[in-house]
Amino acid sequence: MDLTAIIVSAIAALSGISAWSIFWLKLKRGSSEKKADHALEKAKEVDERIDRLQELVMDHRVIAVRDIAVIKTLVEANSSQLASAERRLAGALDGVTDRLEKFNERIDRLLETRKLEGR
Repeated sequence: MDLTAIIVSAIAALSGISAWSIFWLKLKRGSSEKKADHALEKAKEVDERIDRLQELVMDHRVIAVRDIAVIKTLVEANSSQLASAERRLAGALDGVTDRLEKFNERIDRLLETRKLEGR
């Protein structure tokens, strides 16, 4: 074989190897690009889900704050009404106590009068 044939054979072999390498890299790159595209789609879906969940959480927080405000208002109103009822009850008990004392005094006087009449 002459040198020219060897060089042509070497160039042909290198061309074949480089063509096969380019084909393999493109095949791998295409697969990697598909995986990357799929991963990007999944990431976008996850991002959308996170946005929806954040909106739901914020809505829940707004509702909870509103409910807490209503409860605080009710507690304050009930506390003042309860204090008023306690004052009225204390006044009524004082009145009952006074009446019982007067009733006891009457009974004592009645018993004393009976004792004096019975003698």
